[in-house]
Parts: sequence; structure tokens; C-alpha cells
Amino acid sequence: MGGGSPETVDVAVEFDAGYSVVFTPIPVQLRAFADLREKCAARGRELAGEDIMLTVMAYVADTDAEAEREGRPYMERFFSWFHRVPPKYMTPPGYVTRANFERLASTRALADAQESSWEDMRAIGRIAIGSPDTVAETISHWAREAGSSRIMLNMTHANMPEEMTVKNLTLFASEVIPRIRTRTAVAP
Repeated sequence: MGGGSPETVDVAVEFDAGYSVVFTPIPVQLRAFADLREKCAARGRELAGEDIMLTVMAYVADTDAEAEREGRPYMERFFSWFHRVPPKYMTPPGYVTRANFERLASTRALADAQESSWEDMRAIGRIAIGSPDTVAETISHWAREAGSSRIMLNMTHANMPEEMTVKNLTLFASEVIPRIRTRTAVAP
């Protein structure tokens, strides 16, 4: 797991490990995955779909409107309160290169989630929220785009009540997973 920096990609290549990028804008994730593929190929290793891991925050309800009404407040709370860490503590000196720190700090939705809008968060992050069909199509698109067959899910957000979490997990298992399986054609 990394932040998309060339240094974390190099570590994954060196140890023949899979790779995941967390809380980093989607274009940066895709560049890191492409860099990983290129560097692995240079060492004679071909990546499988399971070597690229997507991290997705998801909330499912019967309709898109219901999902947004129910799940959005908890996702926003996660970024604005539960994940509230000053950038200097997320990237202390020596943890990332100066160039990577400047890149991370310049992404408004990540650097200061309290100031970013819901639209900012959704535009840069892997937040799948909606009906089973919407969530399945969103995740399937991301998997194809990244060449991934491994999805790591965050299905409970901030202080979401247990009954909402159970509803989310149940709908995801029964309605979303079968749709993803039929739509995603990435080899494991």
C-alpha cells in the first residue's frame, strides 16, 4: 500500500509485491499502476489483475437518491472528522520525498477535507455510492481502467449505525458482487 510515489512503486517492484494506493486522486493511482507495470516488465515480471488493488469506499441502497441521502453524511464525516489529520503528521519528514509531499499537500480534497466539497471528494476518490447497478458499474469501470481484479472495500463510514452497515454489506453481497462478476473481464 502506498501513496502513488515512485519510491513506494519501487519497493513493490523490488519485493515482487502487489500494490494499492489509498486516499490519492484517481489519475495519480493510474499513473502509479502504469509505472508499476512498466518497472515489473523491465524486470521480466508480468502483473496479474490481483497484483493491482483498488481501495473503494462504498454505500449501497435501493436507489441512487436513497444511497446518497443515507450514506453521504457518514462519508463526509469520515473525511472531515474521523480522518482529520494535519498533513504534517500524515507525511512527516523522511516519510515521503519533497516532490511527493508537495503533490499530496496540493490536492485540496485530501490536504484539507474540511474545506473540500462532496463533489471534490467524489471527483478524485474512489467513492462508489448508489443503487446496486450504479455501484457495480462504477467499481467495474474502475477495475477495468486499472487492470485490477482485487477490490478492498470500506463499507462502514465514520459513526455509521450498525443497522446501516448491515444493510450496506447485505445489499453489496447479494446485489453488487454478482453484477461486478458479470461486468469485469480482468484476469485474476
